Amino acid sequence: SLAYVIPIVDSQDLGKYMFEAYPAIAAVYNGLFGSLAGIYNGVPFLPFGVFFLMSYIARASTFPVEVRFHFAQAFMLSIIQFVPSLGFGLLEKAGVPNMGIAYNTVFLWVMISSVLMQALLLNPVGTARNPFIVNVVGFAMKYMNYTTDMSPKK
Repeated sequence: SLAYVIPIVDSQDLGKYMFEAYPAIAAVYNGLFGSLAGIYNGVPFLPFGVFFLMSYIARASTFPVEVRFHFAQAFMLSIIQFVPSLGFGLLEKAGVPNMGIAYNTVFLWVMISSVLMQALLLNPVGTARNPFIVNVVGFAMKYMNYTTDMSPKK
């Protein structure tokens, strides 16, 4: 579930209007993720390196399928939030009104998606595995035409 911390930490700049309007949310976020966000965003090229590390883990056959699946999900969350953050910055500088709503929407989407996936992983329904997650992984593998060892079917 540590893979989902990266999109949460990466979404700090998207939460600026939320933090401004609701200081209690800013206090909770900064208490839980503030130091990680400071390190992640403060070290030059660290997000770039983490991006490639997540990409590698999502594709490396040496990792278990579940780990690879969740790293791929977190990787996609990071990519998906990058595009709006780049576009929102340009629109905000152009003077487009009510950009706070767009920022808050993407920030909440990233937070809810990441926390929901972490909650599903950390609170398994079965004895050793969460059947929902296993079914999602199995469905994704079938959809992408992969076998159980994650090699493409011929």
